[in-house]
Amino acid sequence: MKDSPAVSGQPKFPRFLLIKRIARYAVPLLAFCFLSYQLLSLTESVDRSLFTINLPMLAVSIGVLVLIFLADAMGWIIIMRRLGQPLPVGPGMFIWFYSALSRYIPGVIWPYVSRIEMSHKEGVDRRATASSMLLENLYLAGTSIALAAPLSYFLLDENMFRVMTVVAVIVVGALLVWMLLRRFRPFTALRDKYLGHLTVLSPQTLTSIALYYCIFWMLFGFVFAIFCSALINLDSKEMLIAAMAFPVSFSIGFIASISPGGLGIREGVLYFLLVTHLPAGEAALLSVTSRIWLMSVEASIAGVLILRAWLKKSLDNKG
Repeated sequence: MKDSPAVSGQPKFPRFLLIKRIARYAVPLLAFCFLSYQLLSLTESVDRSLFTINLPMLAVSIGVLVLIFLADAMGWIIIMRRLGQPLPVGPGMFIWFYSALSRYIPGVIWPYVSRIEMSHKEGVDRRATASSMLLENLYLAGTSIALAAPLSYFLLDENMFRVMTVVAVIVVGALLVWMLLRRFRPFTALRDKYLGHLTVLSPQTLTSIALYYCIFWMLFGFVFAIFCSALINLDSKEMLIAAMAFPVSFSIGFIASISPGGLGIREGVLYFLLVTHLPAGEAALLSVTSRIWLMSVEASIAGVLILRAWLKKSLDNKG
């Protein structure tokens, strides 16, 4: 009698699951180690006069970044309202930031589960929230690449332009596949069950939301360029490179499921985009510090919103 391929009660693919868990932590760790090595090994060879800390510019970048995050949350609230869900701005901001912080918990599902359940407590249909998050991710990824692709033709070298072209082709191809699947009857039934809310959006609404996110990414890239200039002396072309590279790296890190919050992935992509026009040490410095810049502001806003919610709850209980 042959042995059973798996003992009852044990997983069928323990090795695969083990490799997946190891990769989830090893990939971002290796990316950070690589960037840190580049930063430390090339510090001596880079002109130290290029490294500056312009406190007024750094303060401006932090202040505007707060507004950028609020605009990001407002984009999701706008999508929810266009789907017929009148989510108030205050609770919507709290839900968005709270769920955004859950990206750093291992596991892909937490941002989606937390936002869906918290929105449901505000009277929002779960399917509408799922549809809004899908639409939000498509807009964030699509508009960032759409803005970066034209500039990459003029600013990137031939190899990096090919990489950007491949990424753009993948995104466009995915949209075409989606359009084809819409006409496929079995998929149409599933779409109507889980994503039926998307059908209420008119072409004008979809276009207006796309313009919103295009402006959002242009401002986000501009703020990142200010942040870079606060640390390193950059000329106008290098600032444009930074402004173009950041949205692409941010989107890839946002949708990357292999590491919590895209840790290591976002920084690695940003490094390889910046190093086309900047010394490796400077590219590594900006890539690593960008994560600190983002997380500190993101955590500060979330902390203020959580404190506000706690104070409101305390006052309601006293009343």
